[in-house]
Amino acid sequence: MHQLEAFGRATPGRAIAVRMNPGLGSGSVKRTNTGGPSASFGIWHDYAAEVKTVAARYGLTIGTLHTHIGSGTDPEVWKRATRMTLDLVAQFPDVAAVKLPAYGSRGSHRGGYAGSPRRRSLDSWTPAGSPETRSYGQRW
Repeated sequence: MHQLEAFGRATPGRAIAVRMNPGLGSGSVKRTNTGGPSASFGIWHDYAAEVKTVAARYGLTIGTLHTHIGSGTDPEVWKRATRMTLDLVAQFPDVAAVKLPAYGSRGSHRGGYAGSPRRRSLDSWTPAGSPETRSYGQRW
């Protein structure tokens, strides 16, 4: 929150991206788990109202919301984190772009190397076609 406050004071009226910690992390070791209670990355999800207050104080528009949970490779965890992230997005009406946990562009880590059986099985579950993102679109 301190950094958001400082940024708002220094550059009011800007469009910004905010990284939130959805409250869930996934990684094989603590160093690769970048979400949840043990991670210091992102603003904790319970502070969403405070983020909106600071943004309003300085005329900041939150246009992008980003979450990351770590480098774990369990698609079920990704789905749960996606639901948590989209619940956060619903609290920020100006968000036009969302960076969902653990996947995104072809260059992002999705578990396994290109062409591996593990990679192919994970590629079958993509955020654009998931029930989580489809139901999010139907809410609006």
